[in-house]
Amino acid sequence: MIALGDITERALSFVGITKERVQAVTGKQDCGCRKRQEAMNAWGYRWQGRLLAPYRYALYRMEMTSRWLRYSRFGYAYRHFREGIRVLLAGRN
Repeated sequence: MIALGDITERALSFVGITKERVQAVTGKQDCGCRKRQEAMNAWGYRWQGRLLAPYRYALYRMEMTSRWLRYSRFGYAYRHFREGIRVLLAGRN
């Protein structure tokens, strides 16, 4: 799951912008960081399915193709053909 708010918090704290520093600079007890972080997390969770759908489909297609090559008659012949080519090329050296 993509937690956009958590990623943003880690990135900002890595460069030195922490909640404590923001509170010290603004002088407020509650800077609203927690609400912003939760809102960004909700946005990331909502959009991750839409953004990652094409990649999930591509991974699914690759998996189905590899299963087909593994278990079909064509896949059996293809594996043996590939092995034969490998043996022929190894014999040339």
